[in-house]
Amino acid sequence: MKQFAAIVLSLALMHVAVSQAQAVVIYDEAVDGDAPSTAGGTVVGADVGILLLGDNEILGTFEGFDDYIFTVPGGSVLESIQLLAGANLLSVGVDLYTADVNPGALIGSDGGGTGSFFVSVLPLGPGVYRLDNFSTVSNGSDLSYTWTLTTTGAGVPEPATAALGLLALGGLMLRRRRMV
Repeated sequence: MKQFAAIVLSLALMHVAVSQAQAVVIYDEAVDGDAPSTAGGTVVGADVGILLLGDNEILGTFEGFDDYIFTVPGGSVLESIQLLAGANLLSVGVDLYTADVNPGALIGSDGGGTGSFFVSVLPLGPGVYRLDNFSTVSNGSDLSYTWTLTTTGAGVPEPATAALGLLALGGLMLRRRRMV
């Protein structure tokens, strides 16, 4: 019985470690180049790809207007969009569009400093979207930013959670079998 308790404790600790995963940088202007914006009426944008479950970060610097195109995959939901801005960035104006067609339908406009954006239109289900930084107000040269797009699964348990549940069920069945 002590071995069983040790196994359950080990799996529980593994689950905690897995569920506290680090954010994933999906686009970094310093590495991937300056994100493009609208050119001649056509939206180009940086395609940052498919969002992973958890926190997806976009790192950049406001040197113009940046557009980011991203995909929320099937079975996932975009729960939040957060902005962490550099010390001199006072406010930013941002639009959120669908991006399945060019230029896409406007979902919402938002503005402000560091914090949550698009609270009134989130969560968003699977689809292709575009985040458009269209204006900035600053009082200095530190115009760095980090967008964090957080996705969650739509009711599908994590593998560690499912494994822990199955292990607990197996333990209960074993205990019952020994009592009979």
